Amino acid sequence: MLPLFRRVLTSLGCLLGMFLSGCEGAYLLRQGAGQVALLLDREPVTEVLRDPGLSPRHREKLELVAETKRFARASLGLKDPGSYEHLCRLDRDALSWVVSACPEDSLKPHTWWFPLVGAVPYKGFFDATEARDEATRLARQGLVVHVRPVEAFSLLGWIPDPLYSPMLEATPERLVEIVIHELTHATVFLPGQPDFNEAIATFVGRKGARAFRASAGAGFFLPIEELDRMEDARDRHNARMRALVHDLEEIFHQPWTRTTRIQLAQEHLERTDRELGWRERHGKPLDVADASLFRTYESGEWRFEALLTESSGNLASFIRSIKDALAAGRDVNRLLESWRGPTP
Repeated sequence: MLPLFRRVLTSLGCLLGMFLSGCEGAYLLRQGAGQVALLLDREPVTEVLRDPGLSPRHREKLELVAETKRFARASLGLKDPGSYEHLCRLDRDALSWVVSACPEDSLKPHTWWFPLVGAVPYKGFFDATEARDEATRLARQGLVVHVRPVEAFSLLGWIPDPLYSPMLEATPERLVEIVIHELTHATVFLPGQPDFNEAIATFVGRKGARAFRASAGAGFFLPIEELDRMEDARDRHNARMRALVHDLEEIFHQPWTRTTRIQLAQEHLERTDRELGWRERHGKPLDVADASLFRTYESGEWRFEALLTESSGNLASFIRSIKDALAAGRDVNRLLESWRGPTP
């Protein structure tokens, strides 16, 4: 425990030393202290598995995480800095709450800058009230704001990620995707390039989860026919959202008045909302912040398909190609452009 404690404090000290004089210093102090408290309250998974009171469902999830890690290392070549070998049991349904925002007439997300990671399009809080307060502040600036709970995030390999108890409430399919997504962040990360970082992690998480299911058999998962139906539905949903993002980008680049751009964008949003049943599924109307989030996390999937094809559909070769290109210092924007293929 002591070596980890020193590493956490050293990392936190570096962050605060670089940024404490700025307006985010108090934020970093609070969130850093919250992260330290979580890490110091973790339990080895090996001990948790010996607990006779552990539910069979959670035992199965912990075993699934271990199998996913082995697959990610051996079959995908992802970096494993010793993550998910400890469990943090929380007394809440979410690990943290993430605030994101964008203007009414742009898909470009509002960003925050932090040491080591650069610009990011979200700001996390361990306290839901603090997240809502931040959202209120941003809304007063005229931004469209979202607050959403998350069950996991990556410490990017600087410190091994623990499992958090909300992760164990995910479906087996989702849990595998989360683990591979976060290990991708620990393997490939470019400071200040959130669109690339989230798009590649989402792509590898999704493809990797599918490959793991194929290798692991049916034990943990829904019947393959049902999974296929779910993936087909997700593909159709994402195709419609990509079309919406494309339309909104076209509108927002036109030399019209801001009021006209917002009005036309709203018409597209409302039409897509009706087609997808968004309001019924999410309890809120589809807005430009939803489209901005999709653009960051989901719309990049097709950009990597060309390189995956070049890699003969081999995900491990794909990941090696990404790592080699970045290690050679290639510009990420040109990198994406060269692999993106025709716009869908």
